[in-house]
Parts: sequence; C-alpha cells; structure tokens
Amino acid sequence: PMEPEDPAKLLPRQPGMLLLKMSTFRIRRQLERQLDSLPSLAGANNHMGSRFTCDEKHMRVILRQLKKRNLFFLDSFTSKHSIAYELAGRMGVPALRRDVFLDNELNKDYIRGQLELARELAGERGQAIAIAHPHAVTLRALSEFLPRLKEDGVELVKLSALLAEE
Repeated sequence: PMEPEDPAKLLPRQPGMLLLKMSTFRIRRQLERQLDSLPSLAGANNHMGSRFTCDEKHMRVILRQLKKRNLFFLDSFTSKHSIAYELAGRMGVPALRRDVFLDNELNKDYIRGQLELARELAGERGQAIAIAHPHAVTLRALSEFLPRLKEDGVELVKLSALLAEE
C-alpha cells in the first residue's frame, strides 16, 4: 500500500503503507521486509498510491529495489499524473500499466461493463490489463464472465507473459 491522494483513505492506516513523509531509508527497509515475506514474487504493484506514484524521488527508491531483485512493476494507475510507469522504463525496470479497473463501483452490472471494456481493448490492441479487488461481487462477476472470454478466444495470461512480448 502506498499513500493515496485522499487523506481520508489514510485512516485506518494499512500495515506497511509507504508514505511520502517517510525517509528513504525507512521506505527501503519497509519495502524489503514486504518483498522478503513473498519469496516467489515476480513483480509488484501499488495498492492505492495516487499520491506516492506521482513523486519521482520516492518511486526511484521503490523501483531500485525491484530492479535489484529482477522484479517487474505494474502501475495500477490510480492517478492520471502517475510517473511510475515511465520512470520504471527510464530506469530499466520492466513495467506495465493497467488499462481497466474493474470494481471502482461495487455493482455487478458496472463490473460486467468494465469486463466488456477490457475484452474490447484486448481485441483491438492484442492485450489489456484489468485489475480488481477480491470483493465478493467482483469474484461473482468474474466467475460468470470468464467462460465467455474463453469462448471468444480471449486468453488470460500472467503479467510476466505480457512483459516477454514487449
């Protein structure tokens, strides 16, 4: 979790949240602990982070650590001002950016519409990255929609497979 733009989302603070007021040392140490706790990790993304991912100095700390561990970064693109994806590219860190956020609204019809959008983008561009939270309504919508994707010839792949194509 990274610092959001909206201060109201800071409370209650999520464990391990990275904040702009933290020192470079503290951010690096906290990130290392998080990464160490997931030894089979292939990459990382920001949870929230609309403020953090717009700050080059702090994102450099994150991306340096990911690069040292040969991990990729997925920019959840929670802010249109995020510099994370472009900065990762400049630093030589494999990176991707989400195209569709499935559950900005916890409404099954909305989520289905977002899934349709992701399917359309994948058809037009050859790929699309959709992200979501593990909410019950999201999981229900996915379980109903995923068989349709297969019928339409849309293949679900790991993010690392998309990196290999670039």
